[in-house]
Amino acid sequence: MKQLLLASFFMLLSISIFAQTPVSEYRVATAGTDFTVNIPIGTKIYNIATGEYWVAVAPIAAGAGVNIGTQGAKLSILTAITMYGIDQTNIKLKTALTGTTPDAAATVTLPAAVTSAAGVGGSAGLLTATDKEKLNLLSTPTPSSAVGTFTTKTFEIPAGGASFAAGLDHPCSNTTSLTVSLNGSVLKESLYALDGPKTTVTVSVPVLQYDVIIVSYTF
Repeated sequence: MKQLLLASFFMLLSISIFAQTPVSEYRVATAGTDFTVNIPIGTKIYNIATGEYWVAVAPIAAGAGVNIGTQGAKLSILTAITMYGIDQTNIKLKTALTGTTPDAAATVTLPAAVTSAAGVGGSAGLLTATDKEKLNLLSTPTPSSAVGTFTTKTFEIPAGGASFAAGLDHPCSNTTSLTVSLNGSVLKESLYALDGPKTTVTVSVPVLQYDVIIVSYTF
């Protein structure tokens, strides 16, 4: 019985020791940095330049030209997907060992967002270059057709007169968005004018003291 217990103890001890074998870690500056020490199986290799972790799946002997970029068959990347950049239509991923540059075959092209004719029922997708430019113009719109920020400005007439000029806080970027109301009634376009710099609206109808003019526009 004692012999059986001793045999069981040493078996469990050997399994425990094997399971707790420490794994070493080796750091390199880039994927082209040569290994200066032999790399046993299970060694983790950290690429400082890319932030990638690799693990040796076979022993690697140190030597000139022996590095991450040349030992693809003996290494497995632990960071399965490495982001290399995003533009309007593509996301570049590195999913296989290709040295220091992303694999062109790993470039994923996403579809652009699509809207139906009725404006509903479309499909989500990646932002197009045109839509991205419209978002950029929310803060600094320049073309007259650009999407901008909508605002209003209210004026109370101090004294009556044949007309009234209202100075805007921002240049109006889109004249189709401009509306002018007098005491709650929207005026026809023929009853007001926007100056050249698009910073002043002149109402041509007679106004009285305490009349309220509201100018709504996009800048």
